[in-house]
Amino acid sequence: MIEAYSDFGKSLGIEVEYAVPWPIEFEGRKLPQTGYYKKQPFWGSRGERIKAALDMEGCMKIYEMKLVKAPQAWYDMNEEKYAIDKMERPQSVHLNPMFYRRMNWGESENTLESFM
Repeated sequence: MIEAYSDFGKSLGIEVEYAVPWPIEFEGRKLPQTGYYKKQPFWGSRGERIKAALDMEGCMKIYEMKLVKAPQAWYDMNEEKYAIDKMERPQSVHLNPMFYRRMNWGESENTLESFM
């Protein structure tokens, strides 16, 4: 599957970035059924889902794909805290826009240039 993604990206003739799957959050969080897969909100344990995401990342690196990835701390943080702090509310399957890549993953950059 990863090889097919890589081959497709190369066939486009443009620079392509590939997203590593985001950390999947807290099972205790109620999700809308639009976020369900095969009528279930989650598949496997959080640890299994994180491992699958990181295994995919490893395969993507083998194919030298240009990767976009959430900060590593998101994969390691408490899953309930991740759901509360990083996801849209209430009960959304989407990342809060304040934590998008274009927003520097929610990290503020206070530099001297910011004040000039």
